[in-house]
Amino acid sequence: MPLAADSRYVESLWLLMVGDVLMNSRLKDLYEFGFIHQSYDPTLGDTDKPKRVDVEDSCYRVGLVHGGDYEKALDYPVIFHLLAQVVVITYDIASKDSIQKLERLYSQIPPPPDRRIHFREARPEVFTPMDYYPKILIGCRHPADSVREVEKEDIEKFMSDHPECTFAGECEPDDISIQTVNEVIQAAIEVYHGIRKKAQEVEPVPKVHLQLSKGI
Repeated sequence: MPLAADSRYVESLWLLMVGDVLMNSRLKDLYEFGFIHQSYDPTLGDTDKPKRVDVEDSCYRVGLVHGGDYEKALDYPVIFHLLAQVVVITYDIASKDSIQKLERLYSQIPPPPDRRIHFREARPEVFTPMDYYPKILIGCRHPADSVREVEKEDIEKFMSDHPECTFAGECEPDDISIQTVNEVIQAAIEVYHGIRKKAQEVEPVPKVHLQLSKGI
């Protein structure tokens, strides 16, 4: 049965990935293909493969959008306004500089243009008032034998400094004891689903009736 025909279907949802550009590509590979491509293929970014994610009594069609390098994305806030429903911030587990870079740039993520998170496929139109996009922090590493530089204390400090952000976990392709990428994305959608449950209807714009005066 097509996903949209499922009575529990809510909407198609895209997660905008910013942060470590290499980890963005690896996370997208793991999510869409189940493995990491060893060489860069410029066509892969155009073969988005959304997947079904179930949360409570709802199901979403979820895809990942590669926002490119964090600093470049910040130069074009329209990227956030057009694509962001949830912002996924990535870091490289094997790079201390990766998490430090996020510390320097996190506050520059623009707010939603009208301080609202809109749920695009809802009818009637609904929104949740928010001063910021839902932000999810995800770690990734490849190859799995690269030396860890980002420690638990680094993550705890980052989350303490940014309590509005949610840490979804870390995914490593060669270690089944770590959360899989699907579990990490599931955690991100659960955050979004909680925000959606607080949505309120957009007040309709009152109709204006114009009366044309007759000329003499």
